[in-house]
Amino acid sequence: MIAALQSCLHDLSALGPGGVLALVSALFLAGLAGGATHCAAMCAPFVLAQLRPDNAGGAMLQRLSGAALLPYHAGRMLGYATLGALAGAGAGLFSQITGLRWLLALLLAAAALLMAAQAAERLGLAARLHLPALPLPAALNAPLHRLLTKPGDRSGFALGVLLSALPCGLLYAALAAAAASGSALGGALGSLADDDWLWGGDLAAIHTTITHGIRNQDSDEARLSMMPVFGNGILTPAQISDVTEYVLALSERSTNPEATTRGATLFTENCTACHGDAGRGNPEFGAPNLTDRIWLHGAERSQIQASITRPRMGVMPAFNQRLDPAVVNMLAVYVHSLGGGR
Repeated sequence: MIAALQSCLHDLSALGPGGVLALVSALFLAGLAGGATHCAAMCAPFVLAQLRPDNAGGAMLQRLSGAALLPYHAGRMLGYATLGALAGAGAGLFSQITGLRWLLALLLAAAALLMAAQAAERLGLAARLHLPALPLPAALNAPLHRLLTKPGDRSGFALGVLLSALPCGLLYAALAAAAASGSALGGALGSLADDDWLWGGDLAAIHTTITHGIRNQDSDEARLSMMPVFGNGILTPAQISDVTEYVLALSERSTNPEATTRGATLFTENCTACHGDAGRGNPEFGAPNLTDRIWLHGAERSQIQASITRPRMGVMPAFNQRLDPAVVNMLAVYVHSLGGGR
């Protein structure tokens, strides 16, 4: 959890694949602890309610400890997964629209504090934490009554789905952590796993990039791309601001139609040779796709404007002088797999 929080605070963006793995692992361990100390007692009545009146003896109790509860647990899993996906997608969309990227870090910190409070309460280190318990909607009372009075495989699954929204402190904490992922799938922007490639994402292109590097002095075949320094008199600050607005419009984030119109003309005159008419980039030049909301140096207005004013020319060493060819091949295959492969 701490590593995930540090990752989130580092660039104020959605968690990367490593951060999501840490988050899921932390929630899994919290679920085991919470299940033993809280959920077992909390949900036991719903489990026992699934005993059929004519089979309430030891045989049915034995079945409940085995496969008989699989539909119920499958329903709970689907319900929790849906709530987590909605929380992650909602928080991610809100942070993208408003630019409040620090919200994800705040949510992750809130989740950690809620989990710590729950643990302290169960260890007797703190008083009971009173969180608002929202009642289930009255419209669900009748369906729940039918599901509990007529147990079965289908009713068990439906019961699990409905009861996944049962309010409790652990659920609040888990939803806050899910929201901190910033994505329904816990996806991340600006990483090797985003399937966005400057010089092509097939195995051969990735192998070439690893082998020869980018803008280095080590290899005559290093990847090269030179974006003009538009802040050195090519464009005025006002024109750079208009181009920034147009670039934001390419990913549907512009808020100034007039500046977007002016920026479109400037983009056509200065940028389409590399980025293309639609701004989708060109792997031959290492020009990135500007429409997909995946950014190497930040997606905020000020960051995009800074990249236009004075572009960052990153350098990657040529690894053919540092690694064996077999290792380079393995790295190419691994990186290819991270991005989904092309």
